[in-house]
Amino acid sequence: MTTMFPRLLSTRTTATVRSSSPPAGTFRDALCTAVEHRLAEVSRLWVAERAADGEVFDLEIAVWILSGLAW
Repeated sequence: MTTMFPRLLSTRTTATVRSSSPPAGTFRDALCTAVEHRLAEVSRLWVAERAADGEVFDLEIAVWILSGLAW
């Protein structure tokens, strides 16, 4: 699950991210360089992935979490 986000974030950012489990700093770097609409897009994907596993996860909370990690 956590390895999905750096890959998704790096598709439209300048961050360099490894495909294997990246260090926490690399994940944060990808979040910091992602533009706001990209964070929202990744949040939607995260919520959809959780829903596929039968979990209910609020989109606003997902955006808040990822935005908070970016700071």
